[in-house]
Amino acid sequence: MHGQDRNVHGKIFGGYLTREAFELAWTCAYLHGNMKALPNILNIDDINFWTPVDVGSIMRFTAQITYVEGPIIHVSVACEELLYDM
Repeated sequence: MHGQDRNVHGKIFGGYLTREAFELAWTCAYLHGNMKALPNILNIDDINFWTPVDVGSIMRFTAQITYVEGPIIHVSVACEELLYDM
């Protein structure tokens, strides 16, 4: 991330995390669809920010396909901060 991706409190801007999750979901849908057509995002819902994320944190994004019906693919993305004791 870059300096413009932090908010006034010095935490990572939620829009930056949302964009990262969006790009991962798009890639997951693209790979599931055998790469024949580009995915078309129809809806984004249930975005929850439980705790602020410090700049410099290590994050893990996990994408999972939860539903498929014809050309419709539902992808769920979870993001968690990895905490290490140094």
